[in-house]
Amino acid sequence: MNSIGRKRLFFKWLKSWRNVKRLITGHQFEVTDEDRIMIRAVKAMLKREDIRIFYSPLSHSIYMQTPDHKYTIIFNEFEIRVANHRLFLSTKINSKTGDNLMKMGRERIEREMKSVEAEVRKNEFKFLQDLTKFLETDEENSK
Repeated sequence: MNSIGRKRLFFKWLKSWRNVKRLITGHQFEVTDEDRIMIRAVKAMLKREDIRIFYSPLSHSIYMQTPDHKYTIIFNEFEIRVANHRLFLSTKINSKTGDNLMKMGRERIEREMKSVEAEVRKNEFKFLQDLTKFLETDEENSK
């Protein structure tokens, strides 16, 4: 085998190795400064308690909105979209970063659900107390 044949064989092997590596690790996106800012914005909004947050099961996306409805961020495992009423930005993210963001979003939603459940239980208990007081006073008045 001459040197040209060895070079061709090496480049074919290199190309197939690159394909195997991409299958294992997934496609790697180049992260720009804008992408970093958008990821930081998602993380900052997830930490704020006054942000409304929803999960869409059909699109497997998390929607976040500021209290004044000025900004909306929609993200999933592969993409972040930021919008206000005049501008719409979108960026692709790698699956590892997207999975981390989705995990943080689901944890935030779970925290809110637990606080809502606690509030409902407290209201149910208060309602039952008021009901028993009402029934007791009704029994006393009927005698």
